[in-house]
Amino acid sequence: MDESTALSPPELLELINSERYGVEYQPLVNVNDGDCFGYEALARFYDRKGNALPPLLIFRLLHESPLMLAQVEFQLKCIQLQNRPDNRPLFINIDPDAYLGFGDNLEQNPMLHLMRDDENLVIELIENTSVSDAEVSQQLASLFRRHGLQLALDDVGAPVSMVSFAVMQTVDFLKFDRSWLSHARERDSRVLLQSLIRYARDTDKQTVLEGIENAEDFEFARSMGFDLVQGFRYRERFINHFC
Repeated sequence: MDESTALSPPELLELINSERYGVEYQPLVNVNDGDCFGYEALARFYDRKGNALPPLLIFRLLHESPLMLAQVEFQLKCIQLQNRPDNRPLFINIDPDAYLGFGDNLEQNPMLHLMRDDENLVIELIENTSVSDAEVSQQLASLFRRHGLQLALDDVGAPVSMVSFAVMQTVDFLKFDRSWLSHARERDSRVLLQSLIRYARDTDKQTVLEGIENAEDFEFARSMGFDLVQGFRYRERFINHFC
């Protein structure tokens, strides 16, 4: 099944009731020595035959029901935390819509109580596509920081995103979108990227380049001064858990 394939509401409900969820842990690799710095936990879904379903398709459907989205995200976060590979940092994505699906009281959210004060947990906030999204991300960043959680800004430089400088200043990690690799030979793109990496270094933030698939991608990341890389070049080091 690809992302264009429809999944009917009864099929989606059956998937959720059966909890056919999984998690894939992808390593974040240190550019200098090749060691695993930590892992990112990514949601996975399966049909009745055990075939993988496109996560973007499932989440697109779940966004039509905020409470169902919140419920599934909470279940996924429990799975991701319970089966984490080791004591290395674990990066998990938080969808603001899912977080707000439990209500407007940010302090009394079950997701916060699940994650709070975990020193080895890094909450990834996505770059925003609207001003209202940016405001919510800023609120969540401040909330998570107060409760002892590290933060990462995900998809920096993605084509459809906008930059929230307030959130950028708050986080500990900047995760750069794979689209930077497509513009590796463009002078203006490289100058901008170098400036952002320099900013991160000067403010004690670590940088991650996503989408590394081959030696050429890795060499670009190394030459630009990234701290960490992530992508299918390290597929053999992925860890999969099926519930």
